[in-house]
Amino acid sequence: LFPYTTLFRSDADRVRAKLGLLGIESKVQKVSVENDTWYRIRIGPFSKLDDLNRVRQSLHKADVDALEIRVGD
Repeated sequence: LFPYTTLFRSDADRVRAKLGLLGIESKVQKVSVENDTWYRIRIGPFSKLDDLNRVRQSLHKADVDALEIRVGD
């Protein structure tokens, strides 16, 4: 499983809408870091490598920076 996540101080809903237009489902999670509010946008998890690669290509073409995190084995 390989979820993607990105942190924003604002505009999380705008970025989530942009991902939706690309056909990418995502969730916004509000987090607090040292009295600052950030919004984590999570994509995934993916159980198929083909799905992960499709999302990687879509994010790259749309110039969306993302951090890939491997979860589990």
